[in-house]
Amino acid sequence: MKNIIFSTIILLFISCNGPLNKKYSKATVDQDLEEMQKSGKVSQEEAGILIGAMMKAEFTGESLEGKTYKQIIKEFKNAESEQEKLKNEEMERLAKLQQKMNEAVVVAVTSMSVEEYNYDDAFVFGFAVKNKSDKTIDAIKFNFSFANKLGDSIGGDYTLSITDDQIKPGKTFNGQFIFDFNQFESEDTRLASSDFSNLKQKIQIVKIIFDDGTTIE
Repeated sequence: MKNIIFSTIILLFISCNGPLNKKYSKATVDQDLEEMQKSGKVSQEEAGILIGAMMKAEFTGESLEGKTYKQIIKEFKNAESEQEKLKNEEMERLAKLQQKMNEAVVVAVTSMSVEEYNYDDAFVFGFAVKNKSDKTIDAIKFNFSFANKLGDSIGGDYTLSITDDQIKPGKTFNGQFIFDFNQFESEDTRLASSDFSNLKQKIQIVKIIFDDGTTIE
């Protein structure tokens, strides 16, 4: 019985004095890391997390003095978990918001050309905006961009706001809008020389204002 108790005490002593239970010190960190590597008791995952935590602390100015390496790893993993949770919640919120917007309105780029405007060339994009809601749209703002068949981006990112025309429920607004064209900008020339019928459109609705004062954004 005494041998069992003695053996247990030894195991607890070894466990408590493992390399991860040592307290971080900037003066001994290199030696500690070497000890961890030689001990074989620290997994590659733990080592990677520890290095990441120390790099982050160095960048942010956070002090790790007095914390055990095990504590540093645990806190870093908890912080990453919280960040991932927050990111997923925000992505879910944005997805629901975009779905709500898409249920209220449909936007499509209907044409693209380069034409002379005020003695300079300009992009002229045609649009169709259909109001699927039961309320009049007083203003709408959206972003749009293009990609080729492979999904590679062609041209820049554009933002368009319609504020001077109301769109009644069930009605479609059609219009043309002018954007700068720079013949010395490669992205502009790539877009201008592309076959519009082969381009994929990416449209993100940013904000919808209805005439009753309600907003989706």
